[in-house]
Amino acid sequence: MQVGASQAEIGTALHDASRAGRAPDRPFLITVQPSVADPTRAPEGKHVFWAYGHVPNGWRGDLTDAIERQLERFAPGFRDRVLARATMGPAELAAHNANYVGGDIACGAASGLQLLLRPRLSLFPYHTPIRPSSSAPRPHRPAPACTACRGTTRPRPSGGD
Repeated sequence: MQVGASQAEIGTALHDASRAGRAPDRPFLITVQPSVADPTRAPEGKHVFWAYGHVPNGWRGDLTDAIERQLERFAPGFRDRVLARATMGPAELAAHNANYVGGDIACGAASGLQLLLRPRLSLFPYHTPIRPSSSAPRPHRPAPACTACRGTTRPRPSGGD
């Protein structure tokens, strides 16, 4: 699910991250609760929630508080349900997965001709000399101006665990 109050607010958040070079006060979020569709992603009876907020490429700050403030706007009481957090900024995301150059979870620019020409201009653009992986062509994609920061939360366990 995408989280933002309005098209204007989302536009401001994306402008701040990609053009102004600053983390937005009210970030545009991409969220998912994968344990709803796949219960094996969390301990029995529990859930995992992921939120991604766009930040400037190479940014070294912590967006956790801004992400939680934004979620709290639309889901009051959200913070009261959080048991633990695991956060990763752009540098940590890139270290975790080499395809996330600069922390970009989309693995490169997805605008204009990049949609048609990447990873390279060719009749067979996805035939690359790179060993196949889950996203083989992605190392060839240039990093966009916008990267991501992740916050992970899990609701309180029942029974006082």
